[in-house]
Amino acid sequence: MIKVLIVDDEPRVCELMRRQLEDFGHELYGAEDAQAALDAMVRVPCDAIFCDIQMPGRDGLWLTAELRRLYPMSAVVLATGVSSVPPHVSM
Repeated sequence: MIKVLIVDDEPRVCELMRRQLEDFGHELYGAEDAQAALDAMVRVPCDAIFCDIQMPGRDGLWLTAELRRLYPMSAVVLATGVSSVPPHVSM
């Protein structure tokens, strides 16, 4: 079973993603910000992380860099409601 972490500061978005993924039988976890996501990964390392880019405090781009450094085998999928990502961002 694949462990999936959903990271978003908007509870409605988290619930929508949870409903979309639960039918696939994945083990789902949630976090409301970057620090909560890192704390969750310490408790239960997840195989995939669905992450919002724009969050209060540390954003999803910062979180992605940390996840790539700490959990290089985990896949990170970024999502955003903003229309563009700054050009200096490299993944």
